[in-house]
Amino acid sequence: MTDTWVWGDSKSTEYMDWKDTGCEIADACLTCPLPVCKHDDPAWFAKYKQAAKYRIIFYLLRISSTTEDVNRLAEHYNFTTRTIFRIKSRLGKDDLEQRWVDLFANCINETDSITK
Repeated sequence: MTDTWVWGDSKSTEYMDWKDTGCEIADACLTCPLPVCKHDDPAWFAKYKQAAKYRIIFYLLRISSTTEDVNRLAEHYNFTTRTIFRIKSRLGKDDLEQRWVDLFANCINETDSITK
């Protein structure tokens, strides 16, 4: 075993061919507007994605908060009606950057059947 590094022995993916398939936010990684990649920090990505889903619920509740609408939202998102109202009450309490929540929400809106 030698202590010298040989170019061909590198296991780094930096020099490998890969397809830039993007994610839910961008069609390509190289044009992604997010400050953090979903693969680099999955917890950050999940937090904002969940906040965006809550933002949509809050927006829909502002339009109409009838019992039928609350039940429909609860069923669609697999929540209880009480959880829907909890989401509405705590939405403004998180220390999330609104621009990222909006970006996620816009991406979810494009694929979410309940908001179409």
